[in-house]
Amino acid sequence: SGMFYANKVTHLALGKALFNLSESIATVDGLVLDSSMVQYIKPKIAATTAPKELPGDVTPMPWQINAKQVSLKNNNIRFDDKNLPGKEGFDFAHFNLTKFSSDVSSFYYSQNKTEALVKQLTFKDTSGFVLDTVHVKFLMTDSILLADELYVKTAQSLLQNFIEIKFDNLAGITTNPRNSLIAATLKNSTIAFNDLYLLVPSLKKSFPPGQFANNKVYFNTELRGNLAQIYLPYLQLTGLSGTSLKAHGTLYNLTDADKFYYDLYIDQSSFKKSDILKFVPPQNQESLASLPDIINLRGRVTGNKNNLVSDIIASGKGMALNGKFSLQNLTDAKNLKYDFLLRESSFDKSFIMGLIPPGTLPPEINLPEKNYIRGTLKGNVDDLVANLQLGGSYGLVTVKGFLKNAKDKEKATYDLFITTNNYEIGKLISQDSILGKVTGSFTAKGTGFNYKTMRSDITASVKQLQYNKYNYQNAKIKANLNNGIINSKGIINDENLKLQYDIRANVQNEYPAVNGLVRVDTARLQQLNLYKDTLNFSLTANINANSLQPRSLDINTIIDSVKMQVG
Repeated sequence: SGMFYANKVTHLALGKALFNLSESIATVDGLVLDSSMVQYIKPKIAATTAPKELPGDVTPMPWQINAKQVSLKNNNIRFDDKNLPGKEGFDFAHFNLTKFSSDVSSFYYSQNKTEALVKQLTFKDTSGFVLDTVHVKFLMTDSILLADELYVKTAQSLLQNFIEIKFDNLAGITTNPRNSLIAATLKNSTIAFNDLYLLVPSLKKSFPPGQFANNKVYFNTELRGNLAQIYLPYLQLTGLSGTSLKAHGTLYNLTDADKFYYDLYIDQSSFKKSDILKFVPPQNQESLASLPDIINLRGRVTGNKNNLVSDIIASGKGMALNGKFSLQNLTDAKNLKYDFLLRESSFDKSFIMGLIPPGTLPPEINLPEKNYIRGTLKGNVDDLVANLQLGGSYGLVTVKGFLKNAKDKEKATYDLFITTNNYEIGKLISQDSILGKVTGSFTAKGTGFNYKTMRSDITASVKQLQYNKYNYQNAKIKANLNNGIINSKGIINDENLKLQYDIRANVQNEYPAVNGLVRVDTARLQQLNLYKDTLNFSLTANINANSLQPRSLDINTIIDSVKMQVG
């Protein structure tokens, strides 16, 4: 049949044992089994094997067992079920327990009830799982599972206090979790990820050992509700590398990992960056490298294993924010999406640069050290949509629009509207030796960032611009860029510079060609800090430059209506 049973009994003792075979009752005052071995192999059941029928009038009577005291010490127990494949970690169908010891009193077993006071239970399994100490008043019937005065300790974990589950039947715990009521209080308890990996190996996927092995979480909590919806009046967590959390909330669908969902109100917390990064795929960790070492946070967090929505107030070294944040596809780095609403926030430069995908900003862009941001920002690793107000040490900027395929300078598409108010543009583009503050509005709509191939319409309406220590005012410019052909028109109406232009440039080749008309009504170069002495002029220039190649210039320019004043 394939069944195998073996035992080696070194010391077995029974005290006042009574067996009533006719009524299936066994009672014993004491049972002792010491330094012995028990092995059982359950045979594989053939699919065609029918249950063995008993003689017509025989109905087996379920056993009822009473034992005042059961003492097991230093025994080996092995069990293998040939009907089930072996699994990683501690396997209830294939275990090999050594140094199995227990001290149990008031043991009762029947068809519908199991009850015992477990004073001690300890063993080691060949999987590596070690049960160090167990104390519990245990009760299980066809409608209740109770563990009172609970104390379960492994080499690294500890659960203690009280757990009660009420159910219609055992199968209904997973098939109809709403009818399974739970009440639990767990105080001064500890969960070690190393133990979780042995008991539930599938958790390695959600909590990779490379990031969570040898970590522990210490907690106090209370649970009330059913297995489809559990309320936590309080949850206190500390652990990992030093993170702490005080919260309350609700957990949903505990029996289904795919539908598991949480809704937590964080009353007070302190998160370490090293712990936050444990929950982020390694390929995404670099983008969060600029996070402060410690972040203090409170607010509401909802989500599941793939998505997260938080409405929070957070602060840390170099950052503070009040906003709502949504992250989708957390387990899929290529499809990660974000949606941020910033009510109030301030960030250091290093923090922002850490969030922007590498290569997105040109190297000459130099963000201010302090930044204050309001508005919305959403997108993914390649695209973003923004409606932001940016303030800080450079001045005020508003940005509205979208940018797609940001990493591809040829295929990137954008539609942006930007305003500035006394913004130090020179510092932003690392040209502050000649450029200063700018106030105006700007638009850019098109495809590409390479001026030789981009197709884009750009406008600028400048109220004032500081250039070479002069404050230019009232300029309007339009430009169309189309695969290296640039058409631009503009007007400047400053008291020291009044001009209009209409220019066409071809930048497809190594050296550009420029054609167009420039009409200067007023130019006072001394006031513009372009000439040491008085030099004022007006003119009209018709430019035809077929090539601006140095030492091979091909320029034909007609200048007329010239008026000049030299002092």
